[in-house]
Amino acid sequence: MKFFTFKKRQHLRRDTGFTLIEMIIVVIIVALISVLAIYQFAENRKNASLQSTAEEIALNIRKAQSLALAVNSVGGLLPSYQNGYGIHFERGFLPGNQDAGDQSYVIFTDYEANPGPGGWDRAYLKNINPMASCGSPAQSVDECVEKIKIESGDRISDLAICSNSGGTLICSSLNTGDYLDIVFLRPNLDAFFCTIPPTLSGCRGLLPVGSYARITVSSPLNMNKYINVWSTGQIEIQ
Repeated sequence: MKFFTFKKRQHLRRDTGFTLIEMIIVVIIVALISVLAIYQFAENRKNASLQSTAEEIALNIRKAQSLALAVNSVGGLLPSYQNGYGIHFERGFLPGNQDAGDQSYVIFTDYEANPGPGGWDRAYLKNINPMASCGSPAQSVDECVEKIKIESGDRISDLAICSNSGGTLICSSLNTGDYLDIVFLRPNLDAFFCTIPPTLSGCRGLLPVGSYARITVSSPLNMNKYINVWSTGQIEIQ
């Protein structure tokens, strides 16, 4: 009877234990779940960073629009209250504190608001001193209000103008080195788009109603967000 009891307990103990193979399988499963969780966390973090960058750009475009509507004066011998405000983008990187690039853009004030919006005059100071800083715009001297840098690893990867042609939406990307200015004039919320090749001194021409500018922001993993600025002044992120 005692012998039978011993064998029964031994049998129970063997059935409730784990074999080495079972433990290895459990460890592998836990490791795979951990790797997937870490990867998903990294993906979500980069996507959140990209969304934040896109929102910041949209917010600064809205800031330029608000400055135009708020009748902000700009200094100089004859302070101007009628000038517009805008955002200046460039495809490609150029040196200098007043230049935009893949990871920077400029808020500017446009003195040539009458009779229509112009582009960003790249500051007389810039021609004299390429390292001149933004922040003190004055008539006939400097139009640069603020240069914003993208602090994350995200970058502006494409600039395009989209318009409706015969019921078909056509988007045309700017060439590397081209400028895109989005200008706002009081008293309306409308956005005016000015595309300027480096070889020209002025806008190619204003675009028709129903068009919009598209700024593409990309993460290091090539995820994209799109900021669309419509000619009506509406700003959206896709």
